Amino acid sequence: MATGPQWRVAALGTCWWPPVFGLGVTVVPMFYVLFMQRSTQPTGVGPVALIDELVSQQRVLAKAQARNAALMLEFSDARRSQDRQAIAERKTDGHDPRYRAGEFAAMEIALAMRASKHTAQRTMSMARRLQQEAPDAWDCWQAGDIDHDKAIRINRALRRLPRDASKDLLNTLVVDVAVCRTPELLGRWLNQFIARVEPDQQNERMHRCIQDRYVSVRPDIDGISFLSAAISSVDATAADQVLTALAATAGPGDPRTRQQRRADALVDVLLGRVSNGCHVTWDTNDDSDERQRRQRRQRRQRRQRRQRRQRRRSRRQRRRCRRRRQRRRPRGQRR
Repeated sequence: MATGPQWRVAALGTCWWPPVFGLGVTVVPMFYVLFMQRSTQPTGVGPVALIDELVSQQRVLAKAQARNAALMLEFSDARRSQDRQAIAERKTDGHDPRYRAGEFAAMEIALAMRASKHTAQRTMSMARRLQQEAPDAWDCWQAGDIDHDKAIRINRALRRLPRDASKDLLNTLVVDVAVCRTPELLGRWLNQFIARVEPDQQNERMHRCIQDRYVSVRPDIDGISFLSAAISSVDATAADQVLTALAATAGPGDPRTRQQRRADALVDVLLGRVSNGCHVTWDTNDDSDERQRRQRRQRRQRRQRRQRRQRRRSRRQRRRCRRRRQRRRPRGQRR
């Protein structure tokens, strides 16, 4: 590691002037030169070396995560093979095995690693899907070029793609993108890729995601619990607007914050303590055109019923008036 003087130029970017006076010479502006600092690192470890060590350790961590997932798959396959032999022997002896091959592999891994069974199952399923459907991404993870978070997003994208051709295309393109982007930017790129490659499957993907909606409550310490839900985006937006409107009705002397008022409004509405104060029916799951046609048909039917009642009422009034006029006439002039 070099400890001599170094010019810290790259830290400020590459802001160069274009060729001057038609000559093929590129000069550095004066204000740029003034910010160049000559750093001396005679002793100890400098920031540059620490950053390099951090990057190398991140790569080692990614390799370890990939190796961990590969070992889980190897153990699962070995346990399944051993269980098949044991089940075959028990069936030969006339005994019921009462378990399937590899049924408790995730449980054994979880107990050995002191983790949850669901975490082990998710890791094994993700690793197996990457091995089978995106081998380039799997090799990239094994080499440490991508980490566990990026592998999770690639696995999620593979689950959303039903066609093998789209998965092959994703396997070809995703490595170059995943290496140089953060997990969040990679997730955005994957969403755009899915929408661009399979636009005809958008409705199917939406219905499949809506079928997985849920509400969960996770208790926490100090008398607090976390209430989470996976619902449609339209319903979530409508609920957010209602909570915001209810939170805004607080008086000027209310000491609660906006988030506290929103939380109280959610609890009060769910428990029926207050109304949401909105007379609009949030019928967001039906198609808008069909809903408008149904509303027009209902209005037309109500108008027709009202017109029929008015005609019957008019006929009854005319008959009553005719009878009154006949009673007032002399007996000989009545019809």
